Amino acid sequence: MLFFIKLAAPTLFVLLLGVLGVIYCLVARKRRKNNGVISNDLKRQALPKQFSPEELHAATKNFAPDRRLGGGASGQVYRGMLQGLGREVAIKRISTGTDQRYKEIFMNEVKIFIPSHHRNLVQFIGWCHDHARNECLVVYE
Repeated sequence: MLFFIKLAAPTLFVLLLGVLGVIYCLVARKRRKNNGVISNDLKRQALPKQFSPEELHAATKNFAPDRRLGGGASGQVYRGMLQGLGREVAIKRISTGTDQRYKEIFMNEVKIFIPSHHRNLVQFIGWCHDHARNECLVVYE
C-alpha cells in the first residue's frame, strides 16, 4: 500500500501540472483572440484610413452624376455614404492625364488636411489609390 502512495503522489502532481498547463494555454489563446478583436476594431476606427476602390465606388454609387457636389482643376467631389463608418462623406476624385501630376495633387491634399484640426475645416478621413483607374481618391468628413 505504501508503494502505491509513493507512486501515486508524483503521478498526481504531474497530472495536476498538465491540467494547469492546458488551462493556461486556453486562457492565453482567448486573450490573444480578444486582443485581436480590439485591435481590428481600432484599425477600423483609426483615421486616416486606407479605403478600397470598391468601397468608395459603392459609397458614391459608382460616382453617379447626381452625387456630384462640385469640382475644380484638381478633381471632382462626390457625396457618399460609407457603410463601414456609418457616416456621410465627401470623396474627391483626383485624376489627371499624367501619373506624376495626380500624385503631386494627392500629396498636397494630404499635407494640407492631415495636420489641421479646426472646427471650420473639413476633416481628412482617408484615402485610396486606384491603380486600375490611375486615380487617387481622398475622403473628407
